[in-house]
Amino acid sequence: MEEKEELGGFRNLKSRNFSIGEVGVNLNGDLADRELVQRARIIQKKGIRVIWVGEFEGFRDPFEVAEILASETKLVIGFGILSPSRRECKFIRESYCELIEKYGDRFILGLGAGNLKDRDLAYKLLVKCVKELEDLSALVGCSSPKVVRFSSLNSAGILYNSVDPTIIEWLKKFELRKIFSAAYGPALILPSQYYEDLLLAASII
Repeated sequence: MEEKEELGGFRNLKSRNFSIGEVGVNLNGDLADRELVQRARIIQKKGIRVIWVGEFEGFRDPFEVAEILASETKLVIGFGILSPSRRECKFIRESYCELIEKYGDRFILGLGAGNLKDRDLAYKLLVKCVKELEDLSALVGCSSPKVVRFSSLNSAGILYNSVDPTIIEWLKKFELRKIFSAAYGPALILPSQYYEDLLLAASII
């Protein structure tokens, strides 16, 4: 309960106390359980509060990965992102709410259009899902003016799919109201004796 109050509650991103911190780290389902937990504990030890779980073809289900991390750490876990093109909104709701029931309100729901070839269909599915899951305060992954405009009016926040200041500044011009936003970008870490330092460095990129 104390942790929930400190974080401001992830169903209320308008809370004055809401924060995901200055940096976060992404872990995916391409690692064995032991490695996932080991890396997550390094992240926690470094003082980073949010770990993001991605959705990629060929990797384990992100909800499965999130449960492993939630059971072994006290980190806040964000989904960045889940696509309605790959899984039904009903399934997203059920799986997400089940995690909250078991581990508390320390999850962030991120939705995005995904990589569907039919861009119009992908957008329609995203719009439908964001509206259906409005009560879960979803953030939306954005990389185009159209999605930014929609998300700024209909979601709890925006995850800009870029770390380029020029691109982010340009995209923010399409926000139709002031809204919570964060930027994220890819960083691949290969095995190294300097793993811990690289992990922290990657989170700042």
